[in-house]
Amino acid sequence: MSPTEPGIAGMDSYEHRLFVYGTLMFAELREMLLGHVVRTEKASLAGYCPFTVRYGSVQSTYPVLKPFPCACTEGMVLSDLQPRDWEKLLFYEGDEYELKKLPVRMGGFEFPIPLFYPRENALLTFGVPWSRQDFERQHLNNYLQDVIPNTLLQFPG
Repeated sequence: MSPTEPGIAGMDSYEHRLFVYGTLMFAELREMLLGHVVRTEKASLAGYCPFTVRYGSVQSTYPVLKPFPCACTEGMVLSDLQPRDWEKLLFYEGDEYELKKLPVRMGGFEFPIPLFYPRENALLTFGVPWSRQDFERQHLNNYLQDVIPNTLLQFPG
């Protein structure tokens, strides 16, 4: 889905936002990917928990959301995203994910805000709960030095 396809181009004001709960919560990574600073606001999503994904014996370094009763995923909402930002975000997240609107809590209210969610036909094996602190300590430098620069080199725009 590109920013000019239905579902993105015709978004209302809350749909020009994106709830993030994993690697995109790190300002330096997000700014490197998008090429500029975007507004952020703390937010949360009830009933879901971020987990790693297992690919055979390998554990992913990034999270995917899994429905999990009584859980609450802390994250943030990115605001004022431009069409070029959406193109980069869609490319970065890849084909395994789609935008899905879920009720995100911000400032004491819930709003239907899109987030990247595994496609229904994605065959995922969930690993362990994802930890922001573990990612920062063990993987963030690799993302800043390798993953994001390579993503930008491969970005077709």
